[in-house]
Amino acid sequence: FIWDMRYLPAREVPGDNTVKQNPTAPLALPGTYKVELSVGSQTQIETFEIHQDPRVTTSTGDLRSQFELMISIRDKLSETHDGVNLLRNILRQINQWELNAVNQSETIKTVARKIEGALQNIERNLMHGPPSGGQTNFTTTTGYNSGALNDRLSMLTSTVEISDYVPTKQSYEVFSYLSKLIDNELEQLQKIIKEDIKEFNNLVSDLPIISIQ
Repeated sequence: FIWDMRYLPAREVPGDNTVKQNPTAPLALPGTYKVELSVGSQTQIETFEIHQDPRVTTSTGDLRSQFELMISIRDKLSETHDGVNLLRNILRQINQWELNAVNQSETIKTVARKIEGALQNIERNLMHGPPSGGQTNFTTTTGYNSGALNDRLSMLTSTVEISDYVPTKQSYEVFSYLSKLIDNELEQLQKIIKEDIKEFNNLVSDLPIISIQ
């Protein structure tokens, strides 16, 4: 059994390698851990210690602050990817519906196209980012505006984990800033599901068409 002393990484979007270059799996803190091996009805448990590098003089509290911010970044990145997976599932259903909707009413087609456009816009903001030749800027939170939100968030992990020190004030500010942008996109996604998709399903409820799930 080999453990790299890292927790689970952020949940992924299938086929996307955008964030794999950055460490989304937080490094375990020094302390006592337990490993459990089960074979059939038998279970064996052992404990082991992770010791702090003696060259590191950072306090336990500062290391925990670093770990907790890494966990928060990972969890927000997972939430972002969950949203992308959800909207891509809806987009697949809409695309399939459009292939079979040649003779359907223009009203239904208009609603479908509206949903499709709105979801593509959210996906672009979360995963692809606006077309830009500029470089990502960490100098200020307002300047941190190149690329997709998931990539920008995963890049923050490299900044936080670059050394064994308490995260900087700027790192917390950037995390808060990006989290708000992501939350706005995910709120828009939920609004589309609750309002626009509900409207679409109501329009097709009496037709031989499968509603969007």
